Amino acid sequence: MGPRRRWATFEFVGVGIFSADGQDWVHARTVARPQLARSYFGDTAVWEKHLQIWFESMKDQVPAGSAAELQEWTQRFTLDVGTELLSGRPLDVLRAHGAAVGRRFLWALDRANTMISERLRAGKLSFLVHDMKLQDARRVLHEHVDPIVHEAIASHKEGKDSEVDSAKYTVPRALANEGIPAEQIRDHVLNLLLAAVGSEASLISTLFFIVAKYPHVQERLRAEISETLGERLPGYEDVKNMKYLNWVIKETLRMYPPVPQNLRVANKDTVLPVGGGPDGRSPVFIPKGRECSFSSFSLHRRHDLWGDDALEFKPERWEKERPTWNYIPFSGGPRICLGQQLALVGGGYVLVRFMQHYSSFKGPDPPQVWTEKLNITCFVNQGVWVKIAE
Repeated sequence: MGPRRRWATFEFVGVGIFSADGQDWVHARTVARPQLARSYFGDTAVWEKHLQIWFESMKDQVPAGSAAELQEWTQRFTLDVGTELLSGRPLDVLRAHGAAVGRRFLWALDRANTMISERLRAGKLSFLVHDMKLQDARRVLHEHVDPIVHEAIASHKEGKDSEVDSAKYTVPRALANEGIPAEQIRDHVLNLLLAAVGSEASLISTLFFIVAKYPHVQERLRAEISETLGERLPGYEDVKNMKYLNWVIKETLRMYPPVPQNLRVANKDTVLPVGGGPDGRSPVFIPKGRECSFSSFSLHRRHDLWGDDALEFKPERWEKERPTWNYIPFSGGPRICLGQQLALVGGGYVLVRFMQHYSSFKGPDPPQVWTEKLNITCFVNQGVWVKIAE
């Protein structure tokens, strides 16, 4: 990641899976891995529990006949799911009584995301980037994460977690069992929540944007869901095996990757096969310590890699497409996203359940135009507005 990224992120999320290098990163990844394993999230009960709350809350909070802004709802949903998976107790921000708390937390996360992104873009001038609301944002984040941390430490001291098994495994408890200080446990939790309310919420809300914008995609998706499931709820294997559903998810990640740009730092002198010379097709030398920025958003839209229809949303391309390094929505290599299967299954499950629950799912007329809100993660700048009916 390099020193610039560590400096840009440290003030908000400290040392964790997205901000650390070396042994700190190895430790963070080792601790997070069990919580992101299939054995942990393959049971969709937590997702279904909060979806039911979401459905009921929208009925109460969105006036009949009006459009719902699903992007904020998605962020509140992933915040509840994320906090329950991490602590066993959700923040409970989907219901009306928790909406203000949810919006405050999301404001703080957005402030942190914006500051990190601006510092990274500023390069060597990043020390000039400041935010007068920074301390307020940090205070809000800590206010809601610290109870998760203190509960994990208290459980450890009482001997409740002397044997952490896979069914009860959570990152805060595992770290508490290692004797890690509270401030560092908080850093790890914030790193994981940044992903849950960032990447996962970005994918789900963009799936809503796509399905509302393209009626033919929605029609074919509904047909596959009906044929595969009938009236029953989907399971892990159902979501993994529905062909068209997964084409839609892959195409959404191609055109609108949640993390559209990133950077890496060379840990030794190396040579990339292309990128040099007047036409960019010659090898290029990268010295040790040099930062290399890359854009998956641009990569996924290159005509030379994806054909003349690269800018078209076309799920059917995945019937034959077998991508390699031209498709990196979850990055790649040693730092590939540990939570990619959680994101794919979670996003697919939520989309299927929305199609089952709502008979009508219509976007604006004329169709909403994509305008990105670009920070560390990418969202729809104007929100995702959909008229729904059961």
